[in-house]
Parts: sequence; structure tokens; C-alpha cells
Amino acid sequence: MMVVRFSIDPRKICWFFPKYFQKLMRPLPILFISTLVVFSSLTADDSDSYLNYLSSGINHSVSDRTNQIILGSAIVGGLLLRGQDVPLRDSIQPDGFMSKQLSHGLDLYGNGWAYGTAIIGVGVLSYREGGKSQMTQDLRYLTTSLGTTAALTYLLKWTVGRKRPNGNDRRSFPSGHTSASFALAASMDKLYGHRIGLPAYLIATAVAAQRIHDNKHWLTDVIAGAALGTVIGRGYGNIHEEERTADNLNMTTSLGQQGLQFAIVIPLRMEY
Repeated sequence: MMVVRFSIDPRKICWFFPKYFQKLMRPLPILFISTLVVFSSLTADDSDSYLNYLSSGINHSVSDRTNQIILGSAIVGGLLLRGQDVPLRDSIQPDGFMSKQLSHGLDLYGNGWAYGTAIIGVGVLSYREGGKSQMTQDLRYLTTSLGTTAALTYLLKWTVGRKRPNGNDRRSFPSGHTSASFALAASMDKLYGHRIGLPAYLIATAVAAQRIHDNKHWLTDVIAGAALGTVIGRGYGNIHEEERTADNLNMTTSLGQQGLQFAIVIPLRMEY
């Protein structure tokens, strides 16, 4: 009988698996974008209407007055603060300014798990409130907002090619964690008002701070990401509000003694 003995060094396992999964995770942003876009297109009536929906959302994102102020402020602020990128990084590193546990949690939030949770939650709540029709509308809005933000973010990353402060690669500008977190916050704000939107914006701001703390992004990277995610989320939110208004605007007719009468019923939702 032959006995084969071998031993495994735990230190080598701890080194191998993070490196392996890091390589495995590289295509996930593309998979994430593709999944959202495909899912959103499936909820549309036809491909032409969804393409119109996509282009209309981009148009609303850049034509909305508030969004123009957000983009303009981000551009001006980025130009003014670009010279502070390196001094800020040097003043923070290597110790950072938040605990490892908090940093890790915010990294996970911005890296994807929050979006899947939000999609499931919105789907369930929308179906309970308004059935399949409202669920389809709300999910199309949310997934398209996140998918468009992710697509534009990675397009800019590959186009600009800015080196990260830690020198790992040239995909620093803009911050993807930040843009997606702010797109989610803007969408939550449009769907459920400030009671949900404001906490989501605060978490998104914490995610942006974590990217600087973790030495993954410059200050101007997170400013650009925050502006991009916010305007995309608000732009598609404007379309969503128009659709909901059109659905809720009901006209009824009745034939009485004084002739044909029209009545318009507009449901109002009170927010506190």
C-alpha cells in the first residue's frame, strides 16, 4: 500500500484565493451592465420603445435645469480642486480616517450587493402596491438608471485612462462605486421620496469618502462619479414621473340632463 502525504501552507491559500477571485471579478462590471440592460429591455413593450426610453432618459439628464447645475458645479469644482488631489491623498494615507470594518462594508455596498437588494425590494413593493404594471415601470426605471450609469462610467474610465492613486491601473476616473451609489440614491429619492432618498444619499456620500480612504480614487474622481450618478438617476426619474402621472390621470364621461359631462380624476399622494 502506497501512502501519499502532503501538506498545505495556510499562508499560501490566503495568498492564492484573493488573487484568483480578483481575476474572476474583473469581468463582473461588464456582466452587471449587460444583465441590467437585458432585464430592462425585457420589461419594455418592444425594442424600439426601449431605445426611445434610453435616449429620452439621457436627454432629460442633460436638459433638466437642476441637473445642469449639478453638472456645472461638478465641472467647476473638479477644476478648482484638481490641484488638491495629491495633497489630500498624502494627508490621509497611509492610515485613512475610518475603521476597517466600516470601509469594508461601504466597499461591499458600492461594489454591487446594494443594487441587487434594491432591485428585489423595489420589485416586491411595487408589485404589492400596483401589480405587475407598476412593478414593470419601477424596475425598468431603476435598472436602466443603474445600467446606464455603469455603462457611461466604464466608458469614461477606458477613455480617460487616469491612474489610480495606488497605481493599480488606469481606471480611476470616475469612481464607479460612487456613481452607482448616487444613481441608486437618486432613484430611491424619486421612487419613495426624501425619507428613503436622503439616507441613500448619505450612504452614497460615505461610499465616496471610502474610495478616498482606501486610496482607490482621487477626490475629483468621486466628485465626477457623484454628479454622473445623480443626473442619470434624476433624468430617468423625470420620465418615470411623467409615466406615473399619465397612468394616474383618468378621465371619465357621463351623460346627464345637462348633456355630456367630463370628469378628470387625479390621485394625490401626500408625503410627510
